Amino acid sequence: MPELFHPQQKSINRLTFLLPILLILISLGCSKPVLRTPTAAPTSAARTSAAPTLASPPPAPTPTRRALPPALVEATPPPGSEIPLNSLITLFFNQPMDRTSVESALVAQAFLISDLVWTDDATLTLNPGQALPPGASLGVHLDTQARAANGLALNEPISLTYQTVGYLDLAQRLPEPEASPRARGAPASRGRSPARPPRHRRSRPGRGGPPTAPCRGRWP
Repeated sequence: MPELFHPQQKSINRLTFLLPILLILISLGCSKPVLRTPTAAPTSAARTSAAPTLASPPPAPTPTRRALPPALVEATPPPGSEIPLNSLITLFFNQPMDRTSVESALVAQAFLISDLVWTDDATLTLNPGQALPPGASLGVHLDTQARAANGLALNEPISLTYQTVGYLDLAQRLPEPEASPRARGAPASRGRSPARPPRHRRSRPGRGGPPTAPCRGRWP
């Protein structure tokens, strides 16, 4: 019986000898410091890529421009002024106009329009084509049928008035009718001229009387 267990006893003795050695090696391995490979510092590009990306704000909406109704912003000559007989009238609008609607809505008072000239879609010139009547009150009217190119019409009718120059009038008569004859240009009465010294005539021979010497006296 002791002979049968003899190999097992050898194995146990061997393990008993190796086990302390094994434990020593394990403890040395755990206590040995771990050598770490130094890593390079991250670059700015790496930091930028590593930084969280912020979402860009959405673009601001483009404001929609509201359509405006047409309006007359200026007229040449100025309304209410006195104009010459060969004057033209020019209308300036705030935006491009529908030419057909403007021409059909235009009415001239006390004169005729022979030609309508569009410099552009916002500038219209009225040409009478002949001399305007002197001393007359003229009018230019535009009703609400006139529309802009965007389709909107005038909010209210437009009326312009002008006065043409008249004939030349006698402003003052010179001299005045009630003025004295001297003021009216009548010749003034002449006063007596100063006395002149008398002339002495010489007697001629053959006419009687002795010859006389000339008088050489002085006039005082």
